[in-house]
Amino acid sequence: MSLYKAGLWLYLANITAQIGGYIFWFIAAASVRAAALGEVAYTATIAAILTTLATLGVPTAMMRHMPASGDQRYAQGAMAYTLAAAAATATTALWKPPVALLATTGVLANYYTAYFQAKLDTKPIFNATLIGQVARIALAPPLAPHGPDALAATYATPGILMVIYGVAKSRTHPKPFGLGELIKAGTSMWLPNAIATLGANLGVVAAYNLAHPEEAGYVYIAQVLASAATGPTIIITGVLLPYLSASTQREHVAEKANRLALAASARWPRR
Repeated sequence: MSLYKAGLWLYLANITAQIGGYIFWFIAAASVRAAALGEVAYTATIAAILTTLATLGVPTAMMRHMPASGDQRYAQGAMAYTLAAAAATATTALWKPPVALLATTGVLANYYTAYFQAKLDTKPIFNATLIGQVARIALAPPLAPHGPDALAATYATPGILMVIYGVAKSRTHPKPFGLGELIKAGTSMWLPNAIATLGANLGVVAAYNLAHPEEAGYVYIAQVLASAATGPTIIITGVLLPYLSASTQREHVAEKANRLALAASARWPRR
């Protein structure tokens, strides 16, 4: 797949996730009380924090090392780490089963998303996102009467489909190859992302614990809306990482990509 098509499918996946999220929250807001929305937001936020902390940036490091070296064993090493991280995350979050489901699914889905990006084969990411969001929206009304935990569990739907796509198409088996390289490279990229994730999500946690559950829901919805502005930047840098890793003209292409990402993010709120 060409760089243009890979970027296009990733862009469409991002747009689909944003639209699906808005529709889901509209349905949820019409189906349950405000406090229940806060419970859903709190569960999704805790799961997102655990997912980010557990990955240590290893999937991102795989996106760099595998295209640069052409060695598919980096995917096996990243998978071995991911399975261990998913098991540890599930064990840590057993105090709240929906959090365990979302966080574990998130860790596994992050690996397969990075794998397809590294291969510049991003259409499966779009397919999983589209089907997952449609299923999530369809499940919201019947699950709403069963409480916030049932609604929160629907967040795992796109991730579960991403894992199914990944297992079916990648056929990669875990092997402890290059773990030291992957963790070392991943940690340097993971730390800024972890700080950003904590900064964005701790507001929801604080609102839930210090104010009222419904306040956490409002903070979370505002956060989702704000994330739309960073969407173009994430897409451009995400699809370029494997491309630049295998390119001989990295600085020139990276400079143009940086200008495009900044321009896209700067213009987004004006539209």
